[in-house]
Amino acid sequence: MILASAQSAGELSDVEDELFRFGQTVDGDNQVQGFMGWAFADKDKAEAWVEGRRPLSFEDSRNGDCMVINAWSANSTRVTRFLLAEMRRVGKDKLTVYFKRHYKDGTTRPARLAVNSFVQSHIERGAELHAQ
Repeated sequence: MILASAQSAGELSDVEDELFRFGQTVDGDNQVQGFMGWAFADKDKAEAWVEGRRPLSFEDSRNGDCMVINAWSANSTRVTRFLLAEMRRVGKDKLTVYFKRHYKDGTTRPARLAVNSFVQSHIERGAELHAQ
């Protein structure tokens, strides 16, 4: 397992284990404010996962042309935006990002986002904003 040292607010530390990759952002008091977990899989495996037909195995999630978001938590809108920017950065070379929306009534909705040319422009715009 690889673990980056504790980060200040506005940075994402990455952890990689045998199955999924994780990132978290912490504040100046070293308190976790957000968390994102992801894996890379081929399209057929990602589709089966998002539709609930099968889990991803270790072999399924090592590499692939799709990004699967399997965990997400953010304590504020600012942290949500930060995690979205990191998701764009990490998944910029993938075809599609897959995730599941879970609702309070117990329902789950599968979701898919195509990665297109706008992702790179979002990354560049974010870099410009942080440089100011």
